[in-house]
Amino acid sequence: MTNEEKIIALKSLNKGEKVTLKDGRVVSFERMKRTKWLGRIDRTLYDIPVQMFANVGETLSDEALLENAKKKQDIQSEFYEKKRKLKTLNPGDRIKLTNGDVIEFCKVNRKKFVGIEADGGMFNYPIALFNRLVETKPLNPRDEKIKGLAKKYRGRTIQTGWGPSDIGAITDDHKCVLLYEFGKEEYALSLENFLEEMHNNDLGKEI
Repeated sequence: MTNEEKIIALKSLNKGEKVTLKDGRVVSFERMKRTKWLGRIDRTLYDIPVQMFANVGETLSDEALLENAKKKQDIQSEFYEKKRKLKTLNPGDRIKLTNGDVIEFCKVNRKKFVGIEADGGMFNYPIALFNRLVETKPLNPRDEKIKGLAKKYRGRTIQTGWGPSDIGAITDDHKCVLLYEFGKEEYALSLENFLEEMHNNDLGKEI
């Protein structure tokens, strides 16, 4: 149904007739305006765009139901495609968001991804905000080996300058390794400092 057809349908209504919106909500029609119409939902009056009109009555038409299903499917397909692309990125890659901002990518989770803005702030972003890859950061072979070492010995207790510490995860920005002094107090070491502590424990000497 085109907007012109929706306007014709709305103009034929009487005050109080029920109208179903595209999102499934039922509205009590009040009156037509130029490009919008007035509708009442739970006693509150709203200006409603013509595009939101689905059909007269309290249920969605088959046409509207199919349109909603297709939109939902398109949104879901776009979500999975963006998530697939994010999974191919490496920490440090620069990406562009749909609002035009360029940030440094860190990692992707189930429904969000982690990025670092220009001021150094780290935030979670909805996957839908990802637009495209701007620049690939070359991998540092030495850093990758150190991170591999941290993953290999995660959970192991080593002696550091802070005392006995359990090796934890790599930080979201992939620049540090988390450790837990006496298994409780969390602190972070840069990759190089972590490697130095590992060498002091006769581990990772191959790097």
